[in-house]
Amino acid sequence: MKKMGCIALALMVMSLATGCPPPEQTETQKPPAPGEVRAAAAEGTSLAGVFKELENEVSRLEQEVEAAKPKPRLKSDRTFDFDLAGAAAKGPDNARLTIVVFSEFECPFCKRFAQSIDRLLEKFPNDLRMVFMNFPLHNECNSSLSRPFHKRACIGANAAMAAKEQGNFWEMHDWLFANQKTYNVDSIVSFAESKGMDGAAIREAVEANKYKDFFEEQAKQLLPTGSRGTPTAFINGQKVENARWEDLPSITSFIEELLNPDKAKGEVPEAAAPAVSDPGALPAARVVLEDGTLLTDRLEKLKERLAKLALKPRRPAQKQAKKPDPNKVYSFNLAGSPAAGPENAPVTMVVFSEFLCPHCVKLTGEIEKLREKFPDKIKVVFKGLPNRGHKFSLEAHEAAMAAQAQGKFWEMHDKIFENRKNISPDQLKKLAQDIGLDMEKYQEAVTKHEHRQKIVDELAEADKASVASTPTVFINGKVQLDRRVETMAAKIEKILAKQGE
Repeated sequence: MKKMGCIALALMVMSLATGCPPPEQTETQKPPAPGEVRAAAAEGTSLAGVFKELENEVSRLEQEVEAAKPKPRLKSDRTFDFDLAGAAAKGPDNARLTIVVFSEFECPFCKRFAQSIDRLLEKFPNDLRMVFMNFPLHNECNSSLSRPFHKRACIGANAAMAAKEQGNFWEMHDWLFANQKTYNVDSIVSFAESKGMDGAAIREAVEANKYKDFFEEQAKQLLPTGSRGTPTAFINGQKVENARWEDLPSITSFIEELLNPDKAKGEVPEAAAPAVSDPGALPAARVVLEDGTLLTDRLEKLKERLAKLALKPRRPAQKQAKKPDPNKVYSFNLAGSPAAGPENAPVTMVVFSEFLCPHCVKLTGEIEKLREKFPDKIKVVFKGLPNRGHKFSLEAHEAAMAAQAQGKFWEMHDKIFENRKNISPDQLKKLAQDIGLDMEKYQEAVTKHEHRQKIVDELAEADKASVASTPTVFINGKVQLDRRVETMAAKIEKILAKQGE
């Protein structure tokens, strides 16, 4: 907006200049030809120079705006090793950079990604390889989701894999993205047959959800990375952040920097303004505006005002974090969730917690005090809310649920909290051994992610109740905003008194 305003200003100045009355003539000066603009002011300041200074100031502001934009980068704190067996890929196997993208065919952002990748593969044919991993946004073929976000996601995914079996994945890939708002089984089959594919086999695959298990295995690989959206891309195992895939110059520059990390960025020469073929042929002029002020003076003042403003790009307004309604009574599915206390206790505390959260550690101590104060009156239910910003958070919750399956959740719960600063898969395995779990069953559970669906379901419950942070406590269905032990005790006493306990 600022850039357009400056351009408009320059155009306005030029229009005023061409409409100025002729300057006072001297004996040696000749009047300018019609339409010509004098190139210098009477005091000797070049009008072109004033424009140049103003343009430099605008350029500085543009650079500030550009610098404030988030740049693509790799999240280098962790490298993921994906199982790419059966995945569609293009580009040389020995490429220096391998981009693994978790994508799906009804996602508009995935379409932009696909368009950019094609351009990048053309520009870097020997250095770039792309691997497509399915993460369809529909729980019918991706059980890590709680509902169908895109109704035709499984249709597109199955069609693409069926086409892959016939050696036509990328043709189907491109067609699905080109027709992502309208494709259906019939149009897919019609396209396939027009390209010489076996349309009946593709229809059968789509209608039978043939590749569901394959999609489940690919989708499971994304969850430990802390992402559940599409497209999510990784370059050589490291997650790409801040990428605007539709901004091809930015992405191209990012890839070039990865390929040539030591190469200094070359300066882009500034384009010169169009020049008059023979500026010396134009006579000097005093460009006076209708109000009697000099054009050069006015431009200088504008430049000074722009400099004083020190304009900075506006940051987008932060979205308000969602919170549970304190006046609403929420209900939760407690089946299968770890619980402590009498089944028929008059007070039920549902706690959304996370093993690597420091505030959650403190809350566990407060809850123990409440259980001591009301020994037979409270039932505490644990619901896991893994935090994608905490490394190995999901693994910690899966380990605890594996212990739950062997009747030792609370023992594992306490061990993980005690060791939360040093959690890793190996450390979790050691803790499991320390509390006496059947290690063969434990290892099978965490390797096959047997309890991940329960975690996903509880994430969906949290989302439905507007729970966005941990710990969050509900007492008999109402959110407890003040988690001090004395305040929660007073709330429990009030509930017990009302029930005549």
